[in-house]
This record gives sequence, structure tokens and C-alpha cells, in this order.
Amino acid sequence: SDWSSDVCSSDLSYGIRYRLFQTPRIALGVGFAVAPPASLYAPSETQPKYLLDINSGYQLTPGLTIKGMLQESTSHTPGVARILPAQALGADFARSRSTVVSPDIGLRSVTALARPQSFGDLCVKRSLDRKLMFDMGLGTAFNPVAHAKAHYLSAGLSFKP
Repeated sequence: SDWSSDVCSSDLSYGIRYRLFQTPRIALGVGFAVAPPASLYAPSETQPKYLLDINSGYQLTPGLTIKGMLQESTSHTPGVARILPAQALGADFARSRSTVVSPDIGLRSVTALARPQSFGDLCVKRSLDRKLMFDMGLGTAFNPVAHAKAHYLSAGLSFKP
């Protein structure tokens, strides 16, 4: 599936993804997203405001793709204009032409001057038709940072024009 390099996300956002380069085995893309704050009254420095990422995939077999992602995000917290990096490695296992299972592991900076938080997630992506994909994910952080150890359940729809 050509949706395979897409990443599941736990943040409500809207954005754009663009495939820069693609061969039958290798793909490279970029993405930009804006995430509205979860609360206008209590902004969280752990929720990203803007996200910019570079993602890639290498197809080892028709059913297995290894993928990587580098991301930079900014915080919603007033007065905090920091760039917070994240990186993840994962795989896409194509169960059929329309269903992909994706485990990922990675590191992300959640707050300035804190050690990175490691995380893992599992996502199932299902193409509903050529232009619409549904995804559902479950993930966790492995170590607490800033007194938070996140666990999440995500669901989303992606539209491809």
C-alpha cells in the first residue's frame, strides 16, 4: 500500500504530507502539521503546536517495509519557543493490500532541559478506498519525564486527494 510510510499520531492536528522521492523499494517524504491546543485555558508544554517531519521507508519484501522518521515540534506553552526533536524506527507489515500493522519505537524530547522520553506504539492502518485511510494506535512511554508517563489510544482518518 502506498499509505505504508504514514505515521499514526495521538495529537489532533491537520497538515500536509508530500512524497519527495519514490522508487519501487525506497520512499522519502516530508510533512507539516498544526495541532490546536487541547485546552485554551491550560496549555501543555508537552503537546506540540507545529510539527515538521522527514520520513522514509525501505521495502525489504512485498509484505515488510522498514521505516524511519525525524521530527521537530514546538510547544503551546506561552513564552516557550523551543524546538523539540523526536526520532522513531519501525516497520510496516502488510497483512493484505488494504491492511498494514506498524510497530514503532523511538525517543522524543517532551520538555526543554529534560532527558528524552522513550516510547513504543502499535498501529493498524486500513485503506477504506483509494483516497481514505483509517488508523488506530495504542502506545506508551517507557520512562516518565516532567512527572508524566503517557499512555495513549489514537484513531484517525487520512484523506489523499
